Amino acid sequence: GGGFYAGTGSSPVLKRVTIINNQAGGNGGGGVYIGGSSNATLDSVSITGNSTTVLGGGIRVSGFSTITATRSEINNNSSPNNAGSYLGEPGSAANFTQCTINNGGIYLQGHNEWNTGATFNNSIVWESPIHTEANSDIHVTYSLLQGGEEGVTGDVSGSSFSYVIDEDPLFTDSASGDLSLTDTSPCIDAGDPG
Repeated sequence: GGGFYAGTGSSPVLKRVTIINNQAGGNGGGGVYIGGSSNATLDSVSITGNSTTVLGGGIRVSGFSTITATRSEINNNSSPNNAGSYLGEPGSAANFTQCTINNGGIYLQGHNEWNTGATFNNSIVWESPIHTEANSDIHVTYSLLQGGEEGVTGDVSGSSFSYVIDEDPLFTDSASGDLSLTDTSPCIDAGDPG
């Protein structure tokens, strides 16, 4: 973890934190690495401009760990194989609510009998191709997903998609890092009514 590392059964809570322009080799996770059966909670966190030479430029979650992110931005992170966020091996989970993930792919990898899963609710995933391997699944509800269900590659047999928007989110100025929405964004008033 170039910016932040959690391991050995820890339960860190990050709130209103910016993790920016970090690099990692070895185990990856240029911005954040969550492993060792840890459970991390992120609230209003920005993970931006991080990179790694392996997997998970912005986030890497592995080893029966869970990350739960709310009101957070994961933007412009990079790694080989377009895996700006890497969720995998084995039995890991990631839950995103009211989050924006932009310009950094998402790669899910399960391991034999252990499943890896990701959920996106009231979130935006743009310019971030998603690929799921066997023993991994993705569940998207009330979210904007570039390409919609058809835009997710790999094994989607255990995945589900409902109330998914496939339109340009109309960020204010994504090139300069401003991911706020313009007044005409299709995401406005399109979230989960519950």
